[in-house]
Amino acid sequence: MNEKFTPHCFRHFFTTWLRRSGCPRSIIQELRGDARKEAIDIYDHITQAELKESYIKYIPLLNIKI
Repeated sequence: MNEKFTPHCFRHFFTTWLRRSGCPRSIIQELRGDARKEAIDIYDHITQAELKESYIKYIPLLNIKI
């Protein structure tokens, strides 16, 4: 790694890793010690691959006819 891996960087990694592993938001919030549940969204990162996969998975469930 070219950059220093700071506690702040770990917070981003930890949050994203737990979410990708399927950990419930309430558990992530408790482990991180967050008072506000919105704080998780600041530290969670969604990749383009995850976005595409979810889009393809859930959009057909809307039964939209074009």
